[in-house]
Amino acid sequence: MATPTEADRIMPLDATRDEIDGTPAAMSRALEALAPSVQDLATALALRRIARVAIIGSGDSLAVGMMAAGAFAQFARRQLDAVQAYEFATYGYPDFGGDRAAILISSSGRPSPVRDALTRALTGDAFVIGVSDRAGRDNPFLSRPAFSLCPGAAKRGMPTQSTSVTLALLLRLSIEWGQILGHVIDGTALEELLIVPKRLAFIAQAQGKAASAIGVALGDWRRIHIVGAGPNVGTAEAAALLFAAGPGLAAVAHSVEEIHHALKLATLGNGDLVLVLAPREARAERLLAETVGAAGKRGAHVIVLGTSGLGGAAEIPLPRTLEALSPLLMLPVLQRMALSAALSVADNATLSFRTRPFASSYRAEW
Repeated sequence: MATPTEADRIMPLDATRDEIDGTPAAMSRALEALAPSVQDLATALALRRIARVAIIGSGDSLAVGMMAAGAFAQFARRQLDAVQAYEFATYGYPDFGGDRAAILISSSGRPSPVRDALTRALTGDAFVIGVSDRAGRDNPFLSRPAFSLCPGAAKRGMPTQSTSVTLALLLRLSIEWGQILGHVIDGTALEELLIVPKRLAFIAQAQGKAASAIGVALGDWRRIHIVGAGPNVGTAEAAALLFAAGPGLAAVAHSVEEIHHALKLATLGNGDLVLVLAPREARAERLLAETVGAAGKRGAHVIVLGTSGLGGAAEIPLPRTLEALSPLLMLPVLQRMALSAALSVADNATLSFRTRPFASSYRAEW
């Protein structure tokens, strides 16, 4: 693979801002336009008696698989595994037979280890599905698999809009599949999903400035820890990737139990920021609340995203939704934090340890 040029490494922050702002419209458009295709895919999964699904990708695409796993378990009652593309292409995956489905995600469709994973998946008996935002016959993720979806999201900047829209379509797939299998007996889950774009527009208006203000301060912390549970372990991973991709900040994603079990709490101090992802009525609400209190006692600065009243130094409440859908509400807030941090870092010439170059960017408030 060719070595990236300096231009390849530039992260266009102006495009990122536009793509975050455009996510509600892009998500609404994709959920409506691709509804027949998603329903056809759900029918195909049922007819093929698919027992297990692997989402194969890298970076934010891998995080999408982690965020979607809970919905597939809850609605379709099928296990979904998030599999790293290079690992799959190099080492394979056990028991990848005809009752398995492989969903390979590459927003750009460009040459990468995900293409190698696609080639390997196509040599087996699994039902292979491609997901990519770039339409065209030269895109192998749309032309080679038995089934494909093209969400049509924009991805010129940091992975933001493409992540959210792809996740929304996969969540719809889990619900539609569950309905066909008889596990989803009412329309509540689908109704909740379809109003997410309107909720995202509300969140941008209500919490955009708070997210931006937090983002400006992210570079001041020695270490950043992002803690989630269930589907939001994947959201924490997506956020850590964003903080690296834009501002070049090293953040660590944690499962809530692991930050307790592995004694990672003992490493916290007053130079640490702990961002706790705690949607309203989460199954792990008690342990997430314990994390807020324990981190605060050790001197860490704690920010709670999702619910209120857990005792964090700062809270960004979000609308209530099904926990399996909550990553969709979390992501845009975290994306705004990452963009604001990137703008702050790009403007600060004293931070010599930030080596990533940045394109010119907007600086208007959200």
